[in-house]
Amino acid sequence: MQLIKYNWIDWEPFFIAREGDAQFKLKLLGQHFNIALGEKFCTGFVRDSRHYPCPDQRKIDYGSNCAACRSEDWFSLCMACTGDVCINPKRREDCKTEHYYMYLAAFDGVLKVGISHESRLLKRLVEQGADMGAKIGYLQDGKDVREAEQRVKELLKVTDRMRGDQKHSLLFGSPNKAAPSLRTAIAVLRDQNFPWLIKPEIYDLRDYYRLHTVVKQPTYLQIKEHAAIAGSVVAAKGNLVVFRTAEGFLTLNAHDMIGRSITFLTNGF
Repeated sequence: MQLIKYNWIDWEPFFIAREGDAQFKLKLLGQHFNIALGEKFCTGFVRDSRHYPCPDQRKIDYGSNCAACRSEDWFSLCMACTGDVCINPKRREDCKTEHYYMYLAAFDGVLKVGISHESRLLKRLVEQGADMGAKIGYLQDGKDVREAEQRVKELLKVTDRMRGDQKHSLLFGSPNKAAPSLRTAIAVLRDQNFPWLIKPEIYDLRDYYRLHTVVKQPTYLQIKEHAAIAGSVVAAKGNLVVFRTAEGFLTLNAHDMIGRSITFLTNGF
């Protein structure tokens, strides 16, 4: 069995798994797992909303696809866009007509700027695992919104990427740090008179993650071949999944699991 995707569905995290030609969801919250991790293989690429398997079934060391498939994957190409030069010209005409929100995500007092398609802003903030988030802008054309995102990044001196270990260290983010950081950043943006700036909306996202059951900082698990995981999933914050094990709590970065083959050591999950 290979894990090919991690996704929040109806405000709950799932792995999407593949075994042979079949694909299915693996429920996480409240489930007990006893699994062994195997090798990591390319999951292929997506083009025009259709998934294509890796033609060579390449083994990979990191990420979810090999270099060849990554160069064909429309999502990866658009994620790498900075608004300078379009690197996915096959999507350019559609991209020009699409509308996006720009947001600030707060992890404790650390801010990240990002963009989301207008239809999935709140889900995107939850996928990020932000403690709080703010909707700050509305733009048409993905290239233009990426360019604006980079301007905000430079102006506010914030990041546009958060690693899993960074999120882990800020797992129990404080709203007393997140909210003031957002308000300060919004005040700076208002002084710039950006034409795309909108009246901000601030969201408290903490209730989505069920962290009230986690009574201490978990250990961060480094995903590697031949590792074993035995425990129950008690919480998830964005891409971080929290297990209760016999030794205590541990956290893994679900994105590091994508492409990994797994074996269930006991029946049921």
